[in-house]
Amino acid sequence: MSKEKLYIFDTTLRDGAQTQGVDFSIDDKLKIAKALDDLGMDYIEGGWPGANPTDTEFFQKKIKLNNSVLTAFGMTKKAGRSADNDPGLSSILNTNTTAVCLVGKSWDFHVDVALGISNEENLENISESTKLFVKEKKEFMFDAEHFFDGFKNNKEYALSCIKSAYDNGARWIVLCDTNGGTLPNEVVVEACNLLDDDNQNGVDDGFPAIECGIGACYNITNQCVGGNLVGCNPFASTTEVCDGIDNDCDGLIDEGLTCSGSGGSGGGGSSSNEDNEDTGNGTTGGVINEEGSEDDSNNEEEKEVTILQSYFREFVKIFKKKEVLKNPDTINLNLEKGRKVFIDVVISDLGDKEFDFIIEDCVIDNQVIEEC
Repeated sequence: MSKEKLYIFDTTLRDGAQTQGVDFSIDDKLKIAKALDDLGMDYIEGGWPGANPTDTEFFQKKIKLNNSVLTAFGMTKKAGRSADNDPGLSSILNTNTTAVCLVGKSWDFHVDVALGISNEENLENISESTKLFVKEKKEFMFDAEHFFDGFKNNKEYALSCIKSAYDNGARWIVLCDTNGGTLPNEVVVEACNLLDDDNQNGVDDGFPAIECGIGACYNITNQCVGGNLVGCNPFASTTEVCDGIDNDCDGLIDEGLTCSGSGGSGGGGSSSNEDNEDTGNGTTGGVINEEGSEDDSNNEEEKEVTILQSYFREFVKIFKKKEVLKNPDTINLNLEKGRKVFIDVVISDLGDKEFDFIIEDCVIDNQVIEEC
């Protein structure tokens, strides 16, 4: 079985030199480099050639390493000049190292405040600097400075910075927690995979509900169901009837019909399995069970049933948006005489408990009574 290798990039000769009271001489740096090589470090960052005389002289030495790759450090080119004409990059190219590591901004706040340039100019600095060293056959590494702060502030831009280096041939992308205070849950994004990826004590949480369809076809469902991302399927349309509802889901109500009186045509009062079929995304919505009068000739009562069906869809829409019905398995609407509506919701996430919402006298003559 093959195993992935863990590569170690040692920064003692540069970051270590920034410690208060530490001032490496050339001899110190040579001895430390040999010790790190004997330890088997994969990469040794020797310093920043051109930034100070000691580092510049160090890279002019013929340093032989047996296990490690000596790496020169620097920063991306400055805005307003080409990579070929940037003095800082030229100093790095003049070293005898095969690997180069450049630091660049990945936090849009620092791009604006520290560099004083646009986000686009910073992306150009990263991509052009990368191209230069890749063209010169150097093993190129990009240090994304303040990456995690940038990711929290502007995820898209932070990712575009590292992509600018990667797309132009960078061998390594280094994500730097420059401030050193980022916790895993601050940058890990919840995925739809039945796991608590962001460690926030919620599995597959944070996925917004998705809506589809209009009129009687309107549906709203969870985007993440059973660890899978799903789509939204509208309810099936029916023939338009005089009931004040957009039955055929074309954005028009009672179009092409001559409707008169409060009873209308009396059509659309009976619900069908087609209107309320399983959406195929793990959530069964709008299953209508009518337990009202058996007299189909009672147009007024049938009209009330149709109105309540529409009101039921709005009820589900509102409650899902408020996350009361977060992951419903079944939603049933039962109509009884006396204008009483029972809405039963079974939610497996809450231990298969049943919740009864009872709404009385809520719909009268096609009007939803707010007191309900």
